[in-house]
Amino acid sequence: EVCARRPAVRFDLPYTVEHGKYVVVLGTPAGPRRFIFDTGASGTCISESLRDELGAEIVKTQKVRDFEGHVVPIDLVRLDSLRMGGLTAMPDATA
Repeated sequence: EVCARRPAVRFDLPYTVEHGKYVVVLGTPAGPRRFIFDTGASGTCISESLRDELGAEIVKTQKVRDFEGHVVPIDLVRLDSLRMGGLTAMPDATA
């Protein structure tokens, strides 16, 4: 949802490669935070501590299955904004 804009918006997103993972710094309401950038991910995951720091309200809890078949509940929250490079994603972003 965040990047599905018409027309598409192009921007530079600086990154580093750490242990084979792309790491980006994104702007959150609590300040800049480091995230692993997964081009195949369908959503953005944040830690419970960042959720608490942001005061993000839990929208719902749903069960997800990992690649080994384990099922775990995760809380979905709505973020006020998330900045990536020169782009700011607004309220329809659910993490």
